[in-house]
Amino acid sequence: MHRPRLSLPSPAMVVAVVALVVALGGTVYATGRIDGHLVKKNSLPGNRIAKKSEPGNKLRDNTVTGTQVNEATLGEVSAASFARHAARADTAGVAELAQTAQITVPPAYAHIEAGGAVDPTDSHNLTDANVTHPHKGIYCLSGLDFKPHLALAEVDTYDGPGLTETSVLRRFFFCPDEAEVEIATYDVAEEQIRDFSSGFYLLIF
Repeated sequence: MHRPRLSLPSPAMVVAVVALVVALGGTVYATGRIDGHLVKKNSLPGNRIAKKSEPGNKLRDNTVTGTQVNEATLGEVSAASFARHAARADTAGVAELAQTAQITVPPAYAHIEAGGAVDPTDSHNLTDANVTHPHKGIYCLSGLDFKPHLALAEVDTYDGPGLTETSVLRRFFFCPDEAEVEIATYDVAEEQIRDFSSGFYLLIF
C-alpha cells in the first residue's frame, strides 16, 4: 500500500511565510517596546499621528515637553497678571492704579511736614487749609468734606523712631473745638511730644 506523497512547499512559499512571521513579530515588539524616547524629533509627519490618540490620564508624568504644547491654549498665570499691573506703576497715578488693582483709596491721605504744611505730591483730599499746628508735636485737622471714622499716622523713618497718637472722637490735645482729627507725634527716647523734622504720614477713613 502506497502512502500519499506530501508535496513540499515551494521556495517562494517559504520566503513569504518567513516574511509574514517577521512582520507580525516586529509589530508586536513595536507595540510593546517603542515609546516617545525612541522616536527621533520631527521624524513622524502629522498625518501619521491620530488627533485623539491618547487621553491625558494615559500619559506618563514628565513625558510631554514644551514643544508639544500649544501655547495659545494656556491662560495667563497669576504672577504674570500681577507683573503686568506692576509694570504700569511708574506711569499710573495712585487713583488709576488703585482702580486697576481694585483697591479702595482712602478718603484722604497726606505727608504732613514738621511745621504743619501738606506735601501736595504725596497727598490726596488734604491741603494746608485743613491743618493747624498749635503746639509742638500737635496737629489738628478740620474742614474735611467727609466724616472721619479712623485716622492712622506714622512718623517718617528719616527722623524716627517715633510714636503717633490720633483721635477722631474726643479732644485730647490742644486742638480747637472744630477740629475733626487730632494727631500727636511722640519721641520715645526723649519721652516727650515734639515735631519730627521729616514730618509724618497720615491716612484718614
